[in-house]
Amino acid sequence: MDRTERLTVGGWSDRVDYLADPSADLDVPCVLLRPDGYVAWIGDDQQDLDDRLSRWFGKPAS
Repeated sequence: MDRTERLTVGGWSDRVDYLADPSADLDVPCVLLRPDGYVAWIGDDQQDLDDRLSRWFGKPAS
């Protein structure tokens, strides 16, 4: 869930659903949720998000 509408899941779009919603009722700018509901990341930095996506969902598609 991306409230900033600035981030992207890029090469992980085949494995990760992306939702941009600036009106979402969250106290954080962005959150990455694993399929089991675990919060895997909170923040607003693209490189940090990419690192977490790699950790939890493998290498990005080429």
